[in-house]
Amino acid sequence: MAPEITNPRRRIARFRRFVDNVSATNAMNLGLRKLPEIQIKPADSFDSPTMRACASSDGKVILASDRLIDLPAADTVFAVSHEFRHIWQRTFAPDMLVDYKPRDQFDDTVTYNLQPAEIDANAWGCIVCDDLLHLRPLLEDSLGPVVWEAIRKRMGEIAKELRG
Repeated sequence: MAPEITNPRRRIARFRRFVDNVSATNAMNLGLRKLPEIQIKPADSFDSPTMRACASSDGKVILASDRLIDLPAADTVFAVSHEFRHIWQRTFAPDMLVDYKPRDQFDDTVTYNLQPAEIDANAWGCIVCDDLLHLRPLLEDSLGPVVWEAIRKRMGEIAKELRG
């Protein structure tokens, strides 16, 4: 286990390097030629206390919560990969975004997360976590069995697409 880094500047620099590596992996695997700028923002600047990252509407920027610095690596990999997949969707699967609505337009997380774009982005996040860390987020615990089943199914479809 690596020693804990207590110097705030070093912790942020280490986190930024990690995020840059996750970004490069996602860009390569998704066929994105241009990497979005990654900005680290205070957690309280996000719309929801549970939001850990978000992509700009033009796909040029991913905002990452500074809360991720102190969370396990899997949280960062999942959050950044999820947003990369939304950027990929804009270019390669725009139909997924036709009826997309932001989280604040839903009364519950289940309906929000059953949107095709969210199912796809959550599935991609799980695939990247498994690939890089050999871990799978326990989304069935946080999102429930109906959403998890949709994500699991989409993971299988993406795996088939990747195999060609």
